[in-house]
Amino acid sequence: MYYENPQVPHEVNVSKESEIGSFLKMTVAIVAIVSVLFAAIYLLVRFFTPFMPYSVEVSLAENFIYFEQNANGLHEKAANELQKLALNLTKKMNVPNSIPLQVIIINDNEQNAFATLGEYIYL
Repeated sequence: MYYENPQVPHEVNVSKESEIGSFLKMTVAIVAIVSVLFAAIYLLVRFFTPFMPYSVEVSLAENFIYFEQNANGLHEKAANELQKLALNLTKKMNVPNSIPLQVIIINDNEQNAFATLGEYIYL
């Protein structure tokens, strides 16, 4: 007995669209899904951040403190004056007493100032 495979029509297992078109559609779909996920995460964080307790913010800030406070005693008088100014500002802004601001002077030639999570203001 002799068996021979039948001829397969040329239309079988052949996509009707190009491989590049399929790749582009898949890429656009992945980019759209990632964009929607990032937008959703951004909106959730943006919405829920005001409801985060201050104690959680302070505990998060403790992990990101990289600078020594007041540069080993340098600029101590300036730091004290800035601390008094920060306390006066918090009183004028009706900030609760449970949220004390800490002014820290960084001994660096670069002029910069920034605030971090919690109560830290770096100058």
